[in-house]
Amino acid sequence: MKNYLFFALMLALLAGCNKQEETSLEKGPEALIGYWKYDGYGEENERFFSAVPSDEGFSIPEKSQMMEFRSDGFFRQFFWNWCATPPAMPSDWQNGQWEQVSEQPLVIKVWFGNFPEDNFQNLEILEIDETHLVIK
Repeated sequence: MKNYLFFALMLALLAGCNKQEETSLEKGPEALIGYWKYDGYGEENERFFSAVPSDEGFSIPEKSQMMEFRSDGFFRQFFWNWCATPPAMPSDWQNGQWEQVSEQPLVIKVWFGNFPEDNFQNLEILEIDETHLVIK
């Protein structure tokens, strides 16, 4: 009987040690608040971003796909129209909103326009800390 209890205890300890670290907005949405400069794509369609203090000092091409999240649910993303042939949409910020829709996996919903059903994306946050953001 002691052997079974020992085996069960060891199995429980091993199972507890093998937990994958969960991605979370530990401080609430504050971890996401701010400006995120686009750095490129990964092999699995991940998108990489670096935290920057603001959009000041960046050229229009450098701002391309930059995102800003605010604590009140405001979201915006910079659209760079590299073609710029009339009557094209000008390069500028597109305003929208965001909200967290799940915790595991951590997913946020971003949308442009007045209604979430108009034009939304669900973005899974794979990694986040004070310097970088990885979404899919």
